[in-house]
Amino acid sequence: MVNLVGTRDELLKLVEQGFDTPILVRGNEITVSGEPHEVGLVSYLFEELMELVAHGHLLTTDSVARSIDMVKTGAFRPSEVFSDALTVSRTKSIRPKTGGQKRYVDAMRTHTIVFAIGQALVILVGTHIGAGRAARAKTIAWTGMLAAMGVSLAIGVSAALFPAAWVRIFSNDPGVLETGGLYLRIVAPFYALFAVGMALYFASQGAGRVGVPMLAGTARLAVVALGGLIVVNAAAPLAALFAVIACGIALFGALTGAAVYGASWEPRRSA
Repeated sequence: MVNLVGTRDELLKLVEQGFDTPILVRGNEITVSGEPHEVGLVSYLFEELMELVAHGHLLTTDSVARSIDMVKTGAFRPSEVFSDALTVSRTKSIRPKTGGQKRYVDAMRTHTIVFAIGQALVILVGTHIGAGRAARAKTIAWTGMLAAMGVSLAIGVSAALFPAAWVRIFSNDPGVLETGGLYLRIVAPFYALFAVGMALYFASQGAGRVGVPMLAGTARLAVVALGGLIVVNAAAPLAALFAVIACGIALFGALTGAAVYGASWEPRRSA
C-alpha cells in the first residue's frame, strides 16, 4: 500500500488536493466518498495507479500529478501513457510522461520520415552502385534528399511560426514555453539542412563513400561544442547559443551536400 499512497501519505495527499473528495485508507482498503462524479474519477485514478504499481512502475509526485491531469481530461489512461516506451537504440528508449508526449511517440512510430527515407537510400543506392549505375545512384540520392528536405522544411517552418503549439506537447510551464519557443524560432528553420545531411549520409553509406559525410557530422559537433563554450564564457544571451546550434546544423548539411556532389561514385578499379 505504501507504493500507492507514498511515504507519509504524500501521494494520497496529492490526490486529495486534486479532487474535492474525502479519501480514507484503512489497511489495504481505500474508501472514497462525496459527489458521484468525483468519486468515479478518484476510483478510476486509483485503478490506474494500482495497475502501474502492479507492472513495477515506481509512483512519484510527478507521475501522480500527471495522472490526475489525465484522469480529469479523459484523453489518455495513465497506465497507457507511463507503460509505453519507444525503443530508439539497443540501450535507449523514449518514455512519454504526458498525453501530448504519448501522441508524439505514437506519431514517431508511424512518421519516421527522414530515417525511413535514409534506410531506403542505403539499399537503393547500394544496389545501383553494385550494378555499375553510379549516375542513377546519384539521382536516387538527390531525390531522397529533396523528399526528406521538403518534409523537414514544412515541420521546421511550422515550428518556427507556431512554437508554443509544439512546446506544449511537453510542458505548459511558462519558462519552458519561453525557452522552447526561442529555440524553435532560431533553430527550426534549419531542420531542412539537417535532413539534407542525414539523407545524404545514408546515401553515402550505400555508395561506400561515407568518410567525408562522417567528418561533416564531426565538424557540426565541433562547432556546437566550441561555439557553445565561447557563448557560455562570454555570458552571451541564450539566443546566441541557439544560433551556434543552427550554424552547426547548416554546416553539417552544406558539407555533406558538397561532399556528395563532388564525390565520384564510380566503382573503384583494381590496379
